[in-house]
Parts: sequence; structure tokens; C-alpha cells
Amino acid sequence: MSQILELKNRRAAIAARADELSKLEAGGTELTAEQLDEVAALQKEFNELGAKLTRLEATQRMVAETAQQVESLTSPQPPPSSSKVPAQARSDVEFRPNALGRLIGAIGDLRGMHPLAAAPYAAERYGEDIGAVLANNQATGGAVLIPQNLNSEIIELMTPRAVVRQMGARAVPLPNGNMGFGRNKGGIVGGYVTQVGDPVTDRIKVGGQKYDGVKMNSKTFAGLVPIHNDLLRNSISAFSQAQIQDDMSIGLATQEDQQFIRGSEDGGKAPKSLLGWTVPAHRLVQTPLPADRIGIIEAVKADTSRMMLCLLGNNSAMRKPGWLMSPRTYLFLLDLVDGNGNKVYPEIANSMFRGYPIGATNNVPSNLGASGKETELYFVDFGDCMIGEDGPMEFAVSTETTYYNADGVLVSAFQNNETLIRVIFRHDFAPRHVENIVVLEKLTWGA
Repeated sequence: MSQILELKNRRAAIAARADELSKLEAGGTELTAEQLDEVAALQKEFNELGAKLTRLEATQRMVAETAQQVESLTSPQPPPSSSKVPAQARSDVEFRPNALGRLIGAIGDLRGMHPLAAAPYAAERYGEDIGAVLANNQATGGAVLIPQNLNSEIIELMTPRAVVRQMGARAVPLPNGNMGFGRNKGGIVGGYVTQVGDPVTDRIKVGGQKYDGVKMNSKTFAGLVPIHNDLLRNSISAFSQAQIQDDMSIGLATQEDQQFIRGSEDGGKAPKSLLGWTVPAHRLVQTPLPADRIGIIEAVKADTSRMMLCLLGNNSAMRKPGWLMSPRTYLFLLDLVDGNGNKVYPEIANSMFRGYPIGATNNVPSNLGASGKETELYFVDFGDCMIGEDGPMEFAVSTETTYYNADGVLVSAFQNNETLIRVIFRHDFAPRHVENIVVLEKLTWGA
């Protein structure tokens, strides 16, 4: 994370804590001596951070305005003086396909260089839009902060591959890294009145509204994507750029779905998942399947009807309801036939089940339980689910570090001729109404 972003996040946290103490005092609670000392310390730190933030932002503006084009592309930092005009973003920048792949190719190809110094060469080799990204980079430590237009394009690339987004979860911004919102659990209270408006008999009825609150806080994801240097060496070609872009977008989408569907909160560091948000009454258990075909069909129908009733019985708005299932469950329902050989659910071929769309993903595992043969089935109103996004993504590269692969084995990027792309982004996930999620567990259909 850039130092400026760290300071802004810290100031936001200080302001939130000071607001909590202020509300206590405003509500009639007398602050203790320790709390008064804490308020004074918070005010002092807030002002000190503000002054430091002002200096850093002023310094970055000076660096950007005085950046010079370099003659040698191997220089790690811009030279002290040059007659060249500073690199500037242009309004007539030409945009080409595979922007993410071109940007990653440029970052890997120009590793070790200051982004401002690399901008002119990147513009010539990878396109003027990529040069503009590097020329206007605001990150520190050699990282590249993705601008909003390209960040939106990355999200669009992820959406067809990220099943939670594809099913209709809404992206919302997280100003200052957090956002709180309420939900009305009681509905409107009122009654019928006459035109006379008698103050006793025709007074508008007022009842006890029930409100609940949901708060989203930015969670930081940091990941490493190894890319073979042979692929980066050919990153000028459209084929290699498309491959790099596909690898990055698929990897980001997979990580996001793994967390949003059933990932662990990891002590509050990670977003709570669909499984984590599910209330106990909505965690159903599969009815044991009978041996006969008709019995199996009826059991499937009964279990999925129970799931649908959990939402419908709680007055769900059913904006974008849908199913999440493992590929095994999808194939089981696709192949389910009656006694005459007719498909019970022919709409499965169109990724629909009982009138609602299906998201089949390996991020709903099929190896759960003691037997290793259980899975889960989710029914969710995705129109009620929100993905909070806190600022743009950030990329950086390294060729000399070591990392742990998916199997927990320590791997040397240098020895394997790889370049590591580090990606950092910040987000959170929450439903507005937890009653809009139901899970059928211990599922053995098709096992």
C-alpha cells in the first residue's frame, strides 16, 4: 500500500474512534480520564498525520512535474537533468485491446525502472494508454497504481469468470474504506382513515419500526501471480498479451469467488462469505435419497422447495435469485430422468433450475465431510448482495524473490525463470438481508 493511502486510512480510523467517544459524551455518558486522554491523543495524531500527508502529496506532485525522459532504458531512476519534455498523459490516447495484458507485460519488461522513466518506452512499445498509466502513477516503491478506467476494465474481465459477480452481486464504493447502511425489518405501519381526519379515531398509526445495521470495512488482499519469463519476453505480441490477461483475470476471479462463497474470515482479516453470513435456520441438511427413481426425484424437489421457501417466506424481494452448485451437482440434475427416460429438469441445459439461473463452480467443493463426498447447494438473492470496492488495484513485480506455491512448497522465481506479479486490492462482501441466503449441506447428489 502506498504511504499516502496508509495515512488516509489511519486518519479515517482515528476520526471514527473520536466520533464514537463524542457520541458517548453527547448521549449523557461522562468520559473517564483515560477516555479524555485518548481523545486528546487522537486529535494530536490526526493533526500530525494531516501535516505529513500534505507534505507527501506536495512532494509527489513535484516529482511528477519534474520527471524527465531518459536516454538509457536500463537506468533504475530518472536522471537529474535532461532536455526532454516530461512524460505527460494525452487526451487523444489510443486504446487497444488487452489493456491488462499490455500493462502487465510493460511492468514485467521494464522491471527495475522508475515508472515515470519507463513511460515513454512503454508508450512506444505497448501503447500510449499504458504509457499514460505509468506517467501518471501515484504509487510508491516501484508499484503501479491502476487508474479508474483500467480498474473498471479489469472488473469487467473478472465478471464472466467470477460467479458471484456474474450472478448479480452489486459493486459499491467504500469511501474511506468503510460504509454502513441500515435495513428495515418491519415494513410500513399504518391503517385506513376517513377524509374527516378525527384526531382520535383517524390518527395515522405509528408502530415500532425494526431496523438493523450492516457495516462493510475494507479488507486487503495481496497475492502473487508467477509468469514465465518466456511469455513476458514475447509480451509485445497480441497472443501473449491475451494469455497474460486471461491468466490474471481468471486468477483474480477464482480468489474472489473462493472467499465470497465459503472462505474463512481469518480472524476478521478477510471478508465474510455467503456461508459465513447464513443464519442457522437457513443451513438445511439434505434429505437422504431413497433407492427408487421416483423417490429421488421427489426428494430433490422437496429439498429445493424448502430452500426457496426460506427466501419467499421471509418476504425476499427476489431481485436476482439464483443457485450456486458444484459441477457434480449440475451434472446430476442435468442427467436426472423419470421412468420414461425424460429429463426431469430440461432447463438445466440452459443453466436454469426451477426458474432461476445457475452458477456452477469448483469453488463449491465436492469433497466435504468425513466421507469426502459431500457438497453444498446455495440459493441466494444476489441482487441483495454487495461487493464493496476500496480504490484501484496495485501491481508490482519481482524476479529475485521466493514464494510458497499452492502446495506450500518454497519456490525460487529466479531459479524457475519466472517473474512474480504482486497484486493488491481492497474489498468487502455483505448481504443487505442475511435472510436472503440459504444453504443445503451434506449434499451427496451424484456422489
